[in-house]
Amino acid sequence: MAEGFKAHIEGLSDLVFGLALSIGGIALLNLTLTSESDVFFGLFWFTFSFLILIGMWMTYSQIMDAVRLETDWAMRLNIALLLLVIIEPFLLNIIAFDDSFRDSDALMGFATMIYALDLGAIFAIMAGLFHIAVMQHPGDLVALRKERNGRVVTAAVFLVSALPLFWSVTVMDQQLRYIIWFLSWPIGFIADRVLFMGAAEGEEERSKLLER
Repeated sequence: MAEGFKAHIEGLSDLVFGLALSIGGIALLNLTLTSESDVFFGLFWFTFSFLILIGMWMTYSQIMDAVRLETDWAMRLNIALLLLVIIEPFLLNIIAFDDSFRDSDALMGFATMIYALDLGAIFAIMAGLFHIAVMQHPGDLVALRKERNGRVVTAAVFLVSALPLFWSVTVMDQQLRYIIWFLSWPIGFIADRVLFMGAAEGEEERSKLLER
């Protein structure tokens, strides 16, 4: 596949991520604010979505540097990823700003479940793309496997949070599903530092032994 075609795909991807971020900002402009709490509530969800999307975009940039799109699977996963990314702000706007949903526990439970599945699928696809990169670049196994495994953990966090149990259970009047979402960053950080760092060091030692 020509480098020019990959550049077009990267340009389209940047446009999709930029559009997803813009939708969140437009949603804030259209809010009807009646109190200070509404301002903080809107800013909180916008910041959450912004951090999620920026983190995805940074990871996606790493993927595009590492993955060659010659394979059908890489291209299909890339297209599916972009579709799920553009869906994210639509689902978040329903959760955060749609009063008809916020007034119904059943509808909010359904909307948050779909949102969790969307994010879980995005991170799972990223893990799949990193796995393709591992196979394409055997010389960079340690770094790529670490990135792949990190995305697997994050995907698992969001996919598990989609279980109905985590909407019905509350902690301090807050649904456990939300708490799991907010803990996804520290969980990913701990997994990266504690679980995968040791595995990466072991992989490096094995590589040195093989070189000898």
